[in-house]
Amino acid sequence: MRNTGGVKISTRRNLSSTAGNGTTGSPARATTKSSGEKVGILTVASADTNRWQVSFTPEGATDAHFEIHAALLAGAIDSDVRGGENRGRKLNYDFVVVNLLPIGMTSANGMAKGKFILNPARIHSEKTLALTAWITRAGELEPLQSTGGWLVAPANN
Repeated sequence: MRNTGGVKISTRRNLSSTAGNGTTGSPARATTKSSGEKVGILTVASADTNRWQVSFTPEGATDAHFEIHAALLAGAIDSDVRGGENRGRKLNYDFVVVNLLPIGMTSANGMAKGKFILNPARIHSEKTLALTAWITRAGELEPLQSTGGWLVAPANN
């Protein structure tokens, strides 16, 4: 994997917005998709694209516990099918989850923090790689906030 000189992915955007809204730049106020509740700021950063630090600053005071979920996505993957109804075909995949991590976070001074390590070594560097991360309350499934971005962007055609 090539070193990108550090990656920081941050968002305050509305989860009800459509995908492809961008993950950096001028963020909007954060709300949950279902309730319109203001949720806070989620930041995911790495200096080497392997070791990641996460911080979540909830909007307003809370004693909730949080979990971060991170998925490493590989793209531009071809698969030669050898059996079944697609035998003899070559299937192309834009996004394949190659690593999925749920991580508990610690809370102090109004901020939740966590760390995780991704191991993209088995993915060839010429393939596209992306990271997506979302935060939930501990033990719940509904995302409160999400973010993501390219680690290795698709080649321009």
